[in-house]
Amino acid sequence: MKLIAPGILQKKIDAIDYSKLYTSIETEKLDPMNTDYTIFENTIKYHITKCKVTKNKILNLPQDEWIHNEIISEINKRNQLWTELKKQPALPRSLSQPSKALGRQDVDPALYD
Repeated sequence: MKLIAPGILQKKIDAIDYSKLYTSIETEKLDPMNTDYTIFENTIKYHITKCKVTKNKILNLPQDEWIHNEIISEINKRNQLWTELKKQPALPRSLSQPSKALGRQDVDPALYD
């Protein structure tokens, strides 16, 4: 059975084209020091509304939980085994080298010449 992907969810949002806004305000040549504040504010608001663009934003669907109880219990088990291993004294040298512990002898390198 093949899974069918759900449709792409989109949302329309209003965004501002800042490069267009910057150029339009530059051409206006307002001087905030010598202009009445209300005129200055209204001019900026006008240019902002003029530079608004409607964009489609793609919404991501919520993801399924991938850490479930089985994984959490396995992580706890691993942590418990690690703490038990750290509590044990160091192993004898023969056990830390598995080839020696199994009774294997070192191979003479002269055999490969």
